[in-house]
Amino acid sequence: EGSEDYASCSGRYLQLTGKELNQKPIFLNPNKQRMLASGAGDGWVILNMDYLEEFLETQPESFGGFHGSSRSQPYLGWEKYLVAPVVPSGDEDDEVTGAWEKFVNTTVSCSAVSNSGVVRSEEDFQAMRRKCVNLECGGFAWRKPHFNQFGEEDNPPVCFFYRRMQADLREV
Repeated sequence: EGSEDYASCSGRYLQLTGKELNQKPIFLNPNKQRMLASGAGDGWVILNMDYLEEFLETQPESFGGFHGSSRSQPYLGWEKYLVAPVVPSGDEDDEVTGAWEKFVNTTVSCSAVSNSGVVRSEEDFQAMRRKCVNLECGGFAWRKPHFNQFGEEDNPPVCFFYRRMQADLREV
């Protein structure tokens, strides 16, 4: 997302499995013919996918593109975009499981844009990941259930959806 979408670079980038450029993953947006890749040092570039085969063969240490970030992680440091690569899990119906981290025993201090309803199992949790990506939210947090003084559940476990990316949620 961004105020400007120079060269039509916004959208979902999927990790290209089994291939690396400079020992780092490559992320593709086939619908817009864009790729997110890194040179030999820190930094990431969004560029045209036309260079993919050539770059896989030659492994160039540096290259230019439409937009760039000087950060070591592909999802950080973008001036006009929120970049959120998604890693396919191998299941065509679930294209999000590999790109997310669980942060155990943490507190998030930013406002949620929506909540999920009750989330009790790992299956429910995975469904919330898919829902978050389908809604194009940046990340989500799970709140454990709360029990009253009698041991009765008075606040069920739920997920909250955020516009912030997983990396941003890690920092708050």
